[in-house]
Amino acid sequence: MGETPTGPPEASAGNKTLAEKLDYLFKTVKVTGPDGVRREYKYQEVEQALRERDYDISGSYLQYLRTGKRDNPTKKHLEALAAFFGVPAAYFLDDDDRLGVEQDLELLTALQDAGVRSIALRAADLTPVSRELLSQILDTMRTIGGVDLEHEKK
Repeated sequence: MGETPTGPPEASAGNKTLAEKLDYLFKTVKVTGPDGVRREYKYQEVEQALRERDYDISGSYLQYLRTGKRDNPTKKHLEALAAFFGVPAAYFLDDDDRLGVEQDLELLTALQDAGVRSIALRAADLTPVSRELLSQILDTMRTIGGVDLEHEKK
């Protein structure tokens, strides 16, 4: 098997537009609703949270940025969005930073699943040889299940 860069296919892609970066954050950084289900933030929720931090960005402007209808926000807007989504402002400006942030978010998203977290915690105290064996077992299970492994290899 050939090895490819770490991370999901979208994280290994070349330069992304501002709209693609913002869309990624909306799709990845989620809120837990009153029903306990994780979902994307609504534009109005982001607008309200930013207003509480003294940033003035409307929900419609957020939608324009996310869909690419607007693509030249102010530095203050980028800083506000970065702070809201919990990423460095450099995420929007530097592709090396973006790739690292996206890889970290993928890991955090996976660890929000209690079953994944349980497996990771139980594997933490295994010997390196045992972790490698566990990794091989997981790769085999994923292959049988039809999950693409190539994008995760280092």
